[in-house]
Amino acid sequence: MKELILLFGCDVMSANALTAAAQGLGVSAVRVERSLYNRSIGTLTQVNQTRSLYARAPYIGPELEVPMAVLCGFANDERLDAVVAGLNATGARVVKCILTPDNARWNVITLQRELLKERDAITSAETAQ
Repeated sequence: MKELILLFGCDVMSANALTAAAQGLGVSAVRVERSLYNRSIGTLTQVNQTRSLYARAPYIGPELEVPMAVLCGFANDERLDAVVAGLNATGARVVKCILTPDNARWNVITLQRELLKERDAITSAETAQ
């Protein structure tokens, strides 16, 4: 799989900044339309072409709570670190994760819910120390 960044829930300015940063690093970035949020991340990246009837219906719910970026196809940690640093340098505030075999089966809403739970758990642990 080629290196790819999927963008969800980003406003136009953030999406443009993230896309420009990604392109500067030789990575494609794609802004995913809200109507596709019922589809699995794997389907959106063309890793997993399985689709359920539910996933075929357009998503009509609210926009994501927090903009999100899913990084796909990075061969090594050094490359991933460089891309994350480039995205962070834009100042656009997005929750970031990498594509895994587990989250490839989740839809966008489920992935965001899990990422926010993880972020809250990390924040709670840091404040408890």
